[in-house]
Amino acid sequence: MVAAAAQHQVSEWVMQYYSQQALLVGVPEAKLNALGGWHKSGKAISGNMVDSTKVVKLHKLLHEYGYQETLEIQATKALFESDQVNFALISNAKSVAAMLTRLLEACQYNLSYFQYSIRTGETSVRINIEYSEQSFAFYSPQSVMYLVGYLIKRIFPEQFGEYSMQIGVVQSSVPDHDAIAEYFQIHCNVDCAYIDIPKALYELKNRSWNPHVHEYLESLYSEHFPDASKRNKLIEAVKSLILQTFETEYHKPSIEQISGHLNMSRSTLYRNLSDSNVTFKELVELQRKEFAAKYVKDPQKSLTEISEILGYSSISAFTRAFKRWFSVSPSAWRS
Repeated sequence: MVAAAAQHQVSEWVMQYYSQQALLVGVPEAKLNALGGWHKSGKAISGNMVDSTKVVKLHKLLHEYGYQETLEIQATKALFESDQVNFALISNAKSVAAMLTRLLEACQYNLSYFQYSIRTGETSVRINIEYSEQSFAFYSPQSVMYLVGYLIKRIFPEQFGEYSMQIGVVQSSVPDHDAIAEYFQIHCNVDCAYIDIPKALYELKNRSWNPHVHEYLESLYSEHFPDASKRNKLIEAVKSLILQTFETEYHKPSIEQISGHLNMSRSTLYRNLSDSNVTFKELVELQRKEFAAKYVKDPQKSLTEISEILGYSSISAFTRAFKRWFSVSPSAWRS
């Protein structure tokens, strides 16, 4: 992981923010000073970049002193439960699958660096979780994993004990092991973080689901969060146009092309997406992934052709991206 992280640069403010968080969980100031003293007020300068190997060292310190368990996981759960409308919507989901889709979409909407994909196998469903390389801020997916396990156990308590769920983390160890192990079997040193859920559990219906209550909650959510509804519609429209360009015009679209379809200027689309905590580049990447997953299965399209449509310079570049998305090569996915 250290070798891979060294290829990135991160903003100074990332170091400052998490150095200050480190102080809250008792990391000695001397250790933070040794990393550059980023926790000191006024040290970080917006736009300045830092070698991300320093972030990896800070990451290890945070885990060593229990940051994830004492602050991040608990704060994630508290923040989620404080929004009663959102919690009611998810807890009244029709099935485990519907609940997880709503949860992951909410994470993706609120966290521009968060991406996920779902792959259904014969006996299990795998949710791959990753954070965009452009926003390498050593976030780990474990707070999301914790929330998935927590919600399934809370909403489906009778069935929870019948199934065994597994997660994979890219770290060599999980210091907050006990909090995570309550819900999952843990595998370390994997290429891409994932959650494996038995298919029977994933498809499990919610016996207390009420369609009339759900309809009411949906309308209540739209009433209380009109901007979120509007932004979601814009994001979905942009994603749809990007995928349509891949499928019908066989090339990677530009932001000028998509903004033209939406009858707005490039700068307006850029600003609206920025207000929604997402970038055009990230949406293109998401649709690249969707197109690849769909058409790699199509024997009438060669992998070279798919690579060219998606705008990759070579088949090897496409293969690396595909393995990053799904943890398998496109040829293995096709077989």
